[in-house]
Parts: sequence; structure tokens; C-alpha cells
Amino acid sequence: MLFWVSTHPRRGIWGAGTLTGTPVSGPQWKVATDIVLFDEPILASSIQSIAALSTLEVFRSPQQSNPSWIDASAWAVIRRMLPSMM
Repeated sequence: MLFWVSTHPRRGIWGAGTLTGTPVSGPQWKVATDIVLFDEPILASSIQSIAALSTLEVFRSPQQSNPSWIDASAWAVIRRMLPSMM
């Protein structure tokens, strides 16, 4: 799971983590998470400059509501950009 911040001058991936619980249905679904924030975000400008990532949903439709998603090929590229703590 990636923690994307869109309404900030340093827009981009600010953290990553995992789901730690079972989804609970309701008017708004909920699930427990464990997200580690990075010392420095991976800026959207850095991500968008990579051809394989330039068409991600967050760039095509930036006002779309959460959650968003990436496919396996984009994850393979982004995973290499994550801090070594991940």
C-alpha cells in the first residue's frame, strides 16, 4: 500500500505499508493499516518523469477520490524507488 498526498506542494508518495486487519463493511469500508512515513516523499514530478509511470491514475485523473490503484508493472518500478527500510 502506498500513501499518496495530492494536496501539497510536495505532492507524491509519502509512505508505504500493509493492511493489518480484515475489511469491515459499512457506509464507508474500514481496514486497519500499518503505514511507515518516509523521511522524504517521492515527489510526483520524479514519478511522472518515468515513462512507465507517466500514465498512472493519479496523473490522468488527479481529482479522483481514494483509494487509487497501480498495476503490477507500475508497482515493480515504484518498489525500486522506495527507501531501503521498506
